[in-house]
Amino acid sequence: MHFIKAGMAWCINNGTSVRLGIDPWMGGGNIYQFHLDLIHHLNHRNIMKIVQVADHEHSTIFRQLWRTTHDLDIPVQWQPTWDSYLVALFEAHVTLNQDLDVLVWIPAEHKKYSPKLSYNHLLLDYKPTLTNAWWLHICKLKTPSRACLFMWCVLSNKTPIGEALMCRSIHDPIWCVL
Repeated sequence: MHFIKAGMAWCINNGTSVRLGIDPWMGGGNIYQFHLDLIHHLNHRNIMKIVQVADHEHSTIFRQLWRTTHDLDIPVQWQPTWDSYLVALFEAHVTLNQDLDVLVWIPAEHKKYSPKLSYNHLLLDYKPTLTNAWWLHICKLKTPSRACLFMWCVLSNKTPIGEALMCRSIHDPIWCVL
């Protein structure tokens, strides 16, 4: 679950769903996180969402302007953090509009989450990459292709042997005692 949550981010449209200093957003990198004291400072001023720090009066359809440290009366120790946040908003070309904010899954090309994509992403990111040298040797054997495929399944730990079935809570019937 932590893996899936870590891959989620907001695509900012109207800014009403994205919490300042807490929620990750597309293009924000790690800049989106604030120290708890800065979050409390903003919350005491009823500033909790991205839309609340937009400078609507001076913004145009081509460029979104944001409220500065002076506008929000941010203490000196938090000014560099806020300035970095504003720079990240500018560099990500965040411009507020009428559409709702959308929660997207970053690793996916089309930004929609699916269990299959997360499984594939987990395999790529968290499983050490194996060289395909052993697979090349198996393919060159003069055996039926189904035997090569079975050997690949065994070596890749993808064969439903008894131990693997028990890990998946399948206890009866056990088709293979090995």
